[in-house]
Amino acid sequence: MTKQVKHSGVYERLVADEHDFLGHAAYSIYKTRKREFIIRKQIELGTSSIPEDVVNEFVNDQTDYTLKLYRN
Repeated sequence: MTKQVKHSGVYERLVADEHDFLGHAAYSIYKTRKREFIIRKQIELGTSSIPEDVVNEFVNDQTDYTLKLYRN
């Protein structure tokens, strides 16, 4: 049985194509914010293992407005 890999679609929402350098920079900012969120949760929860639903909190909070801020 093959496990299907899920992704949030944030990359596709931020990056138009391989030449979209602003989109790639915005995606880098998104990934940095996500990493900071995970580290903060690890400290709060006192564990290095963070449940997927906790990480999804961050991903689900990425509104169109928030993603637009990453591009500006």
